[in-house]
Amino acid sequence: MVFNQVFQFLVLFQPVFWGYLYTIPLKLGNNRKLDAAAYFLFAAVITGLLITGFEVGYYKNHLLVMYTLLVSGSYTWYRRNLGVLKALSLAFLTIYLNSYFWEFPMHMAEYASLSFYPAQLHQLWRLSPLIVIRYEFRGLSWRYVKLGVVVSSLLFWARFYHWVPRFYGVYVMHLNRVVCAYLLTRTLVEAENSWNVSTS
Repeated sequence: MVFNQVFQFLVLFQPVFWGYLYTIPLKLGNNRKLDAAAYFLFAAVITGLLITGFEVGYYKNHLLVMYTLLVSGSYTWYRRNLGVLKALSLAFLTIYLNSYFWEFPMHMAEYASLSFYPAQLHQLWRLSPLIVIRYEFRGLSWRYVKLGVVVSSLLFWARFYHWVPRFYGVYVMHLNRVVCAYLLTRTLVEAENSWNVSTS
């Protein structure tokens, strides 16, 4: 029970750590070795999850595997322009923000139809990576974000109005996560930002 609470606490407040790590000017050594270590870590985490079936509360095993894959994909894209630590930090921040982004239509419908309740504070906290993103990035284009909202709305509509068989509903939501993560990552990759500040 204590482990579950600690794990969920660390997951909830991870943007504080990753945001700090992204903004500090660390100078490290061989990026190639660090890059290999990062991919080894991704592979080890995914393998460990698949073998053990590890899950904690809401964080079911298949979701932990998917989030790890999404972080690794985002990291790979960011590595074209960023050093290992910055790419890793930004990847975690991106996928954390995506946990709100892919559900955006549902949250808007909820805000419009229900009165405030405490759990909404937890939902809004998932927007916290925007603090770093808005500070570090200039010239953000929101066209991919808008496209993500449209795609997400259509997929939620398809899911809840049974345009797809009920059995496939969970896969529609997984597709929603992946598409929105791709569009959010692409938004940051294409932004005019501080790629040249530090490559470590």
